[in-house]
Amino acid sequence: MNKAQQNRLARLLLCTLLFFSLAPLLQATAAGLQAAQSAEGASVAEATYTSVLDGTYLDFAEYERTEGDRNTVFHYSLKLPVAPSYFAGSILQLTFGESLTFVGSSGTSISNQLSLPIDPAAWGTSLSPELTASVTGNTIDFSFTLAGKYKSDRTLSILLEADGGQKLFTVPAPSRDMSEDPKAYGSDHIDMGNTSITEDKVTGKAKLHLVVVWGDAKISFSSYRYPLGTKVEENGQPYEVQILHDSISVTYAPGTYDLEIDLPDVGPYQTDLYVGGVLVHPGKDGHGKLFLKSHLQIWNTCRANAQPLELAVVPGAEKHVWTVTSKLDVPAYFNWEIEGTTQKGTGVVIPANSKLTIATVKVGAHDKLTVELLPCGTKTSLVIPDTPTSTPTPTPTPSSSSSASASPTPTTETTPSSSTQATPSSSTQATPSSSTSAAPTSASSSTPTPGSAAESANISPSVDTVSPDVSPSPSGGVLIDVSPGPLPLGGGTASTGSGATGGKKTLPQTGESLPLGYYAAGLLLIGAGLGTLRLGRKRSR
Repeated sequence: MNKAQQNRLARLLLCTLLFFSLAPLLQATAAGLQAAQSAEGASVAEATYTSVLDGTYLDFAEYERTEGDRNTVFHYSLKLPVAPSYFAGSILQLTFGESLTFVGSSGTSISNQLSLPIDPAAWGTSLSPELTASVTGNTIDFSFTLAGKYKSDRTLSILLEADGGQKLFTVPAPSRDMSEDPKAYGSDHIDMGNTSITEDKVTGKAKLHLVVVWGDAKISFSSYRYPLGTKVEENGQPYEVQILHDSISVTYAPGTYDLEIDLPDVGPYQTDLYVGGVLVHPGKDGHGKLFLKSHLQIWNTCRANAQPLELAVVPGAEKHVWTVTSKLDVPAYFNWEIEGTTQKGTGVVIPANSKLTIATVKVGAHDKLTVELLPCGTKTSLVIPDTPTSTPTPTPTPSSSSSASASPTPTTETTPSSSTQATPSSSTQATPSSSTSAAPTSASSSTPTPGSAAESANISPSVDTVSPDVSPSPSGGVLIDVSPGPLPLGGGTASTGSGATGGKKTLPQTGESLPLGYYAAGLLLIGAGLGTLRLGRKRSR
């Protein structure tokens, strides 16, 4: 082998050496670029999900009367910034808060909630039969038909969930048109001069004295409350935010009747006597032409049967955990204070028939919590009791009866010390007075309607929420959400995701296994190349 061949072989070996030496670096660089692209794609997708909800709008188009004013059709449009198929798995929920009679192609049905899948591919299996929907581009037009005369002078909250996010739309909603002829229900059969509505100051109930002089009269007697914090005008408006509390609807024959219904424990209210069936959601016109008489309390007052708040406590070495219990049938405000300290809270909201916990810092041996129910002014106090002294317990004998007779540990929970608790009267619904032997032709009574969780949607800002000064968890523990995760936009399952590496081997920079074969080959080639160069130099000499 001459000198030129030796130099050519040396250059070839050096090129091979460089290739195998740079291969691991090139592989690491490629893996890093791939990971960066995956992360960038994931962040772009997440931003897209957020912007999709931000750019989604729900509009009320119109309502129209059909079938000679016997039915009412409501039209809405859902405008999306992307194709509806991008919302695979997402559903638009329409919750009306009362059962309505819908008219469809297969007849009538009664429901209080409708479901509209955003992806048209799911309409064949998941679309409520009461809905009619069509899609044009990125806009979904849908409608439903109600049996009867309705208008749109109240609001409806519609929830859209997508990829873990939520958006709440507030749009005009159906409300009964109260323009019917009241004489069709027998309004002219009632002696309005001798018919009256009063509030019983002892039982806290509303009483109706009804006199029907001839024929039959179908009447409804209802009590309505207002969302917490509503400013009520002298005429009772706004009617459209009123919440049905209790009612009775009966057709009466001639006679004299004394009826009663429940009133909310605290807050302003209105009781209405009107003809026809029960009106669950009054519109801006209230009961319209069907109205007969009402009793209105616009001030934030308390009824006679409003029970004071109850207290219990779990003492601690550094903090005390107090439990406030409300047995009221409506949300209410209260103030609290650890007497002699600056630890206090004002205007805290406690939901109806619920509990709240308050954590306070220990000050002394007998900290005292006082709560005041508003606007009643009823106060309840509780003092940390003395810590029970531990007494030596004799060693139990092996018999099982000895261990069973161990002294129980004294509990630190106490009853409220307030003596102002009012005991509601046990009066029952009055029957027709003995001045007449006539009996109602039919009798039906509805139970009190609980307040909707969304009742504060019409009040801005919402005040039917718990103050951050307290924890709404009655036990002070951590609530664990075991509901399944949301379905990601575009389909798939919650257990899969984007940006997965797929198990490909990469260099140490990526945390995977070492490519030892590359490094070993590189070292062998370096040694061979250096040896060849050294041999060539010796021969050239």
